[in-house]
Amino acid sequence: MLTVLLKYTDLASLRAGLPAPDGFLNLTVGFLAEQTGMTRKRAERALADLQAADLVTIAQARKPRPDGSWKGLAAVKAISRHLFALFGLEKAETGTRQGQSTTQAESPAVGAEGRR
Repeated sequence: MLTVLLKYTDLASLRAGLPAPDGFLNLTVGFLAEQTGMTRKRAERALADLQAADLVTIAQARKPRPDGSWKGLAAVKAISRHLFALFGLEKAETGTRQGQSTTQAESPAVGAEGRR
């Protein structure tokens, strides 16, 4: 799971996702499960384990509907600075974040926009 998250991480923001013309597409659990070969439930547990270890942060995204209710979107997943510190790379991470945005994902992926 961590490998896939890192593959799609924007090094400037540390957010995992895909760049899009109208913003940034957050990765869905379904997409991550597909990319890792895990079942959806196993992918959810893996994300929860990474979050509990403080290696990944997850924040639920949402947007208001015209009727005043909220629509849930794919959660924002970001790599924690603690991961870089774990490998002794905190200085390299800081230098990269001060530079330009660099995304390692090279091509758009199916399923990254709507499913959770």
